[in-house]
Order: sequence, then C-alpha cells, then structure tokens
Amino acid sequence: MNTSKSAHSVRTRMHSAIEHTPIYDLAAYHQRERQFKRKKLLKNLFETAIFLSFAGFTFLTLFWGV
Repeated sequence: MNTSKSAHSVRTRMHSAIEHTPIYDLAAYHQRERQFKRKKLLKNLFETAIFLSFAGFTFLTLFWGV
C-alpha cells in the first residue's frame, strides 16, 4: 500500500493553514459581521422568493386547463 500520497496531503494541509489575525477594533468587527449576516439573509430571501415564484408559475402553467 502506498502511504506517500496521504502523508503528502497531510503536510500540504498543515502548510496551507491561514494564521489567526488579531482583532484590534472589536466594535467595528461586530458591526462588519452584522453587515455580512444581513447581506446574506437578504440574498437568501431574494433567492427563495425567486425560486417560489418560478415554482408557482410552473405549477400554474402545468395545471392551467384542469
């Protein structure tokens, strides 16, 4: 069994790890996190609304004459 491939992948993962960056302004960090969360929530709501609109439109067109 060849173990060099798995040993290489472990070494590669260890060397590509990103070091922790210290947070100097905690209030600004929390504000930025809230902005990211709000932006992600709005994006998810928008995508959900589009999906439901397409699903509703498809359902209506398929069963229009029934």
